[in-house]
Amino acid sequence: MNKKEFLDKLKSELIKRKVAGLDEIMADYEEHFSHALSSGKSETEASEKLGNPVVIARAYETDTLIQNVKNPEKGFEFKLALSVIFRLLLLAPVNFLIILIPGVVAASLLVAGWATAIALGSVGFAILSFLPVVASLSLNFWTWIAGIFTSLGVVGLAVIGLLIMFQITKLSILALINYLRWNLRFVLDK
Repeated sequence: MNKKEFLDKLKSELIKRKVAGLDEIMADYEEHFSHALSSGKSETEASEKLGNPVVIARAYETDTLIQNVKNPEKGFEFKLALSVIFRLLLLAPVNFLIILIPGVVAASLLVAGWATAIALGSVGFAILSFLPVVASLSLNFWTWIAGIFTSLGVVGLAVIGLLIMFQITKLSILALINYLRWNLRFVLDK
């Protein structure tokens, strides 16, 4: 593929994917060709070294999606974040192998944290639902009061645990996206 074919294909793919900063990207790839040609390489060699224009456009599209995920004005969307992670893993399959084991460990810890918080909430509501039985068995007023406050305390711990797990999950996903984005930038800046 010669320079014109490469740049035309890249531009059409970038436009199709609505990637921001089209002029800057095109100028960067013009410069890549200029450097390659000045070092004695042919246009075909330069285009082969740069890679497939469709993959490059997908990478820039993913970068735009990452910016949307990290935009504080829009708020955090788990669905968008997960789709970005999936795209990044497809763009750089080596990342999948590198983060597989740490990812499984981190995901297991997240699942355990969510399960613990949900279990605490379930226990709190179970104690609360069991209170009428306790009240019918015991005439002691303080047993009833202790049961109410115990169940409310356990439910409160569950709510705190759920809030903490939400933040930990959000930060974990953002950290993974940052790592994968770094890899994407590394590939795009080659």
